[in-house]
Amino acid sequence: MIFLRSVSKTVFPKHETPKQLFRPTSVALPTDCRVAILGGHQEGKTTLLRLLAGFDHPDTGEVTANLKLSPIANSRSFFHISLTVAENARLFARSMGLDADYVLKALDTLCRIGSDVGKQFGSLNGQQRKLLEIALLSILPYDCYLLDDASRLPKPLLERYFDAAERRGAGMIFTTATPRQVYEYADYAVVIRDRTVQAFRHADEALESVSDELR
Repeated sequence: MIFLRSVSKTVFPKHETPKQLFRPTSVALPTDCRVAILGGHQEGKTTLLRLLAGFDHPDTGEVTANLKLSPIANSRSFFHISLTVAENARLFARSMGLDADYVLKALDTLCRIGSDVGKQFGSLNGQQRKLLEIALLSILPYDCYLLDDASRLPKPLLERYFDAAERRGAGMIFTTATPRQVYEYADYAVVIRDRTVQAFRHADEALESVSDELR
């Protein structure tokens, strides 16, 4: 489980007034199933995911997770754009205590990257980057995987990532603005509304509660 205890968070967008995304909020999220974070535009879905991952810190309260969480996939934040694909893969392999050659071979099997393995990650197009990020994370062992903005991923790639986590017996926490994805993929869901996080044990209960703009 991941626990948020009295967590609040205000962001300070450039050239805009500060915006409180979360007033003191307490919620527990399971990490052994598929959990959807559903909310409208700029309501704090990505910020909540970053708080869970420990990439951002709350203004008040604490987030505790006694397990190994993945980096956030589809966030364009964990690959070094100046390093090659191979260098990125080897870096992650070493950090996980895995054989780098094995990881590179598995990555090539999934993505058929061929000569692109020697290219700088930043030189690849957006679709290639997403594919490589998700393929690499699906190779690496985590207790729970994190995914941002699932609605922007091609369905085959999204389902590949879900299936990889399921084969490992790992959970998946993903953000989406698309209620249909909650219905299709989530076992459990939370809805961000009124600057707080409301948890629902069943995805259909979350969908019944969403505001009209999300329907």
